[in-house]
Amino acid sequence: MPHKRQSIALQNVFCISVLALCNLLPQAISAQSNASHADSTAQIQKIDGVNFFVTDNTNLEYVPLVKPDGNGYDHRLLAVQTHKEWSEEVDGSRGSVTVTAYPVAGKSEPSLWSFHAEGNQGESVPQTELFRVDIFPCCASAFRRTYFSVRNGHKLYVTSSRQTGPDTSLIEVSHDNNGHYDGAHFVAFGEDGPASDALLLQLGTDTELMQQLRIKGVEINTDEDLPRLKLLTKDGKSSMNQRLFLTGDDFDFLIQLSLSDAERPDAKRTYSRKLTIPVEHGIMNLKKAKTPAGISLQASSKL
Repeated sequence: MPHKRQSIALQNVFCISVLALCNLLPQAISAQSNASHADSTAQIQKIDGVNFFVTDNTNLEYVPLVKPDGNGYDHRLLAVQTHKEWSEEVDGSRGSVTVTAYPVAGKSEPSLWSFHAEGNQGESVPQTELFRVDIFPCCASAFRRTYFSVRNGHKLYVTSSRQTGPDTSLIEVSHDNNGHYDGAHFVAFGEDGPASDALLLQLGTDTELMQQLRIKGVEINTDEDLPRLKLLTKDGKSSMNQRLFLTGDDFDFLIQLSLSDAERPDAKRTYSRKLTIPVEHGIMNLKKAKTPAGISLQASSKL
């Protein structure tokens, strides 16, 4: 008999719980009436006689933006649509990433900006106000990434990096100007297109590309041929963990690219050739640049 009473009691608890949940559902639905939703699809398509696995996914994420005075945050809702196509009969994969920004209230509000880019995946970069789109490499080629501003959707930087580990081809410069927030600046380098014999060196902020230089004479055959990027303060302190910290009134530092010695076998590869460009008052000074033999610099148009 005790077991029967316990069973009846449990049934009563279950019924009460269900009734309570039913009473709460209208409130929950009402509270979620302004929620944003996203859809995904997966299918197999025959393209040019070849079967491709095709997926379309939409992810939603909130991104914090530092307020102009440096105190507190505004937020954006990003809708990230990723289209992917791959086949067992074709090398590599192809795809695209479309990002649309909305006010924090959600997708019921008019969009703020949108961009569409070739790529295999995309995501916001933590602790920055950048969005990154990745293109997966083939064989020993470099990993190619494109960075966009979360504030305005503008295309900013293109980088080339090794296939493993973080993107070491982009470094953030943080400037504490006597307690005043100056915003974030970035230095980046990448190949000037997949078939180019030049590198692009880029300097800007999280909203604008300010300068771009073309470096000629650097031979890149595999991702191991990529230069090593380092930033140095005037007193010789080096960037660490992809960041350089500046203090005081001056916005001066040194850009250093260590170039590969292409004549050595991979096992004994060195990066002894140094290309240095001083940044003075936030601008790269080409007149004071030092380049190894066979390397030349020229100003380039913006992306």
